[in-house]
Amino acid sequence: MQNTIKPPTVAWALAALVFFPFIFPTAGNLPMFALRLVGSALLAYFAYKSYRKGTVADASSGGPSPQSRRHWKLAGIAAAFVIAGIVAVVSLGPKIQSLSTTLKPAGVEGRYRDPSGNTVDFLSDGTAVFIVNGRQAVWKWSVYDGGKLKLEPGPGLIGVTAAMCDYQAGNTSLRVTACIYAMQLTRL
Repeated sequence: MQNTIKPPTVAWALAALVFFPFIFPTAGNLPMFALRLVGSALLAYFAYKSYRKGTVADASSGGPSPQSRRHWKLAGIAAAFVIAGIVAVVSLGPKIQSLSTTLKPAGVEGRYRDPSGNTVDFLSDGTAVFIVNGRQAVWKWSVYDGGKLKLEPGPGLIGVTAAMCDYQAGNTSLRVTACIYAMQLTRL
C-alpha cells in the first residue's frame, strides 16, 4: 500500500524525532547540532521513503512478501536507533553539556601582565585591580555582547573616565582595543 502510514514509517519518524536537535546552535555545541540535524534528516528521509513505497502483496503465496519482510527489518533498525538515541541522551546528556562548556573560549577573568610589568586582576565579581608602577587602582569591569568590555574607574580615581572597549580574550592573552585604555595583556 503506497502513501500510507505503516509501522516502519512510524518507527523511522520516531527515530528522526529522537535525533532532532531541539537546541539552539552555539559555538560550543555546533558540531553536535550539525551531527544530530544530519542524522535526523537521514532518518526522516527513510520515513518518507517507507511512506511512499509501501508494501506489495504477494499473490502467489499466503505469507508476507519479501518486500514486507524487508520493511519490518528496517522498522527494527529504526527502533534500535530510537532506543540508542534515548539511551545516549539520558546517559551522555550531562557529559556532552560539560564537554561543550570546556570548549568555550576563555573569558576575561584572570590575572594578566602588560609588557612593562604592570598587572591587572579581573575578578569574578566585576572588580578589576590594576597595579601600575607599584600603585593600586580599583576599577569595575563588565562584558557585553559583540566583544565589548566596559571599564569604569572606582571611587577615588579623579579625572579618569569610563570607556567601552573592544576585546579579544584567548587562553594566553587579552587584547583591549578601540578605546583610550587599549592594552595587550599576557595571562599569568
